[in-house]
Amino acid sequence: MKTKIIRNSAKCHNCNTEIESQHRWDYVSCPCLNISVDGGLDYIRRSAKHIELYEDTSIVVQLPEKEKKP
Repeated sequence: MKTKIIRNSAKCHNCNTEIESQHRWDYVSCPCLNISVDGGLDYIRRSAKHIELYEDTSIVVQLPEKEKKP
């Protein structure tokens, strides 16, 4: 099943900041540099120093499959 990214974001629990990548090569880091998000609406990529200190707040929806005609 195909998916569509509506929002590419994450929240850092270390500095309590939510960051969002808005376009393909928009690499964004939180102020404490614990987490970074990248990819905008094209792909989701995360970097984290402490993985347990962030929450993924992205919104991704599944698209219905097209019916094949006989």
